[in-house]
Amino acid sequence: MKILNEVQIKLAEQLLLSVKNHEMNIEYNELASRINPPIHWRQVGKNIGEISILCHELGLPLLSAKVINKSTRSAGDGFYALYEMLGMPTNGKTEKELYHEEREAIRKCTEWYKLEDYLHLNVGMDRPKDTPKTLPQKPTAVEQASRPSEWIFPCNLSTYNVHQAYANLSRIDWKQSCNVSPGDTVYIYVASPEKKIAYKCIVIKTDKPVSTIDDSAYAVNPEHFANYGRYVELQFVYRFAEVDIKYETLRKHGLNSNLQGPIKLNGELSKFLQKSVDDDAFAIRMAGGLSDWPVPMNRPHRSKSTLNSNDPDLYEHSVDVLNYCFGPLFFGKLYDGFQRGAKEFSVDGTSYMVWFPKISIDGKPVSSSGWINTLSDDGYTIIEEASSDATDLGYDDNGDIRLVFAKRGNLPYMFIGVFTADSRVSTQRKHIFHKVANIADFAQNPPHIDYFRDDFAQDAVLVSEVNEESLDIAPASFAYGGAAKKKADPIVISGHRTFPRDRKTAVNALIHANYSCEYDPSHRTFLRRNSGKPYTEPHHLIPMAFSDDFAVSLDVEENIVSLCSNCHNQIHYGQGAEELLTKLYNVRKKLLKGVGIDISLEKLLKFYQGE
Repeated sequence: MKILNEVQIKLAEQLLLSVKNHEMNIEYNELASRINPPIHWRQVGKNIGEISILCHELGLPLLSAKVINKSTRSAGDGFYALYEMLGMPTNGKTEKELYHEEREAIRKCTEWYKLEDYLHLNVGMDRPKDTPKTLPQKPTAVEQASRPSEWIFPCNLSTYNVHQAYANLSRIDWKQSCNVSPGDTVYIYVASPEKKIAYKCIVIKTDKPVSTIDDSAYAVNPEHFANYGRYVELQFVYRFAEVDIKYETLRKHGLNSNLQGPIKLNGELSKFLQKSVDDDAFAIRMAGGLSDWPVPMNRPHRSKSTLNSNDPDLYEHSVDVLNYCFGPLFFGKLYDGFQRGAKEFSVDGTSYMVWFPKISIDGKPVSSSGWINTLSDDGYTIIEEASSDATDLGYDDNGDIRLVFAKRGNLPYMFIGVFTADSRVSTQRKHIFHKVANIADFAQNPPHIDYFRDDFAQDAVLVSEVNEESLDIAPASFAYGGAAKKKADPIVISGHRTFPRDRKTAVNALIHANYSCEYDPSHRTFLRRNSGKPYTEPHHLIPMAFSDDFAVSLDVEENIVSLCSNCHNQIHYGQGAEELLTKLYNVRKKLLKGVGIDISLEKLLKFYQGE
């Protein structure tokens, strides 16, 4: 049966109280603040996952479903990953359906006293009459001995460079000189000159007669590690990022060894190191991906909000994002480029670049070459501009798809989206990159980008094509057809996935609006150069990039609004776009439903917010 730590027991107590008090939801930050002492909200996710595993073992619903993300008002992805890990049947249901089903199961469950008893709590959960409160027996000596142990393995960098091994491998073989067991935790202590704990690992195999992982490139003298006779296979889990666990600190918390060889941890030191893992909110996770639960590469297709830079509960560290996207195979490529500018690679014929620009917040150069990277206020454009003393580096647009992890000040590198270069406006001293996706869903293997939000560029192409039309010979009027239209197949060129737009359909929409701005017909415009018609621009109210969310085509007149250039640009780039969208939606919602496009205002606004 699952054993919870002190923090997890406190969280479980608060979750049981929320059930008892009939609370509908608890947000991550709220739950983190309810226990004493409070914890950082980033620590909540992995801990409530452990609580749900125990619930499953006790035959109870997954209690973590009560904890919701503030922005999405739903459970985090870790909740759905539990279904895969626990082998729970989904019966073809969507994630949303599974979530609501679990919430209903929590509400109807009458056996929460089982969790209360198991954790020795005094919450006062309802229990059937004549059912006494029974506490689980203390583990026997044999059971206690069989529990996973924790160790510290010292590493001398003068003989083995564990940092390079970590950068390129997910697992390593270590000389086994103690009685470790599979499932044990191993902390790797890097000796002089660093003298600190650097990594947390899990023991995968023990008593291996030969080493099966070639890490000889990281050994100063590979023969020193060959033919040792007994090896333990370790899988990297964490690389400590912000918490500095020096030798002197270890001594203060119960270390009574000079770390000349492996040592087994005592209770005090074990609790301290586990707390250090929890406190290191940006510890670089490896191998397990985004949580302590492995995410299989053949995972089913998830919703397009799988990777969302606006979701505070997931993927905030660049290592988490890329490891999730590409798996351990590409992890070394990430770390090799981490904080070193950029890393290029190619998958399935598509060129990718992992880019780590430092974003200027004061207009000063942030790189040795004198280049300044700034992110536009709307978060959709990166401008890379040379300062006056920079050498002319030139501009080379290779069509790379850039997964961008930006850094501001002393904050960690954060995933901010997928960008591509705009060669039309870039110059030798000013490079422009536009965001084409907040989401990179790599559901297939080998991975590739499925979704691109390139509507801004595609809108510009459509507007240009309409401008070439001789509208003076176009029909004088157009009536909506009121029928759904079959969706066209997407077009994929060098990784860019877009849905085709029909120029005639756009012109029909402008004719129906009598070439006026549909947000406010009083908005002034001008006459087109090649015709006497007022100048307005076609805009797909529901962006074509979200065509996968609908069974019918979005490229219909009922979904295209006529806007003056000012309103069109405000929707794409300006503040207050919600007001424009709300008015346009209210006018169009019945027309949209009539052609098979059913969407709520809330969902429409989320599309424009990049969610």
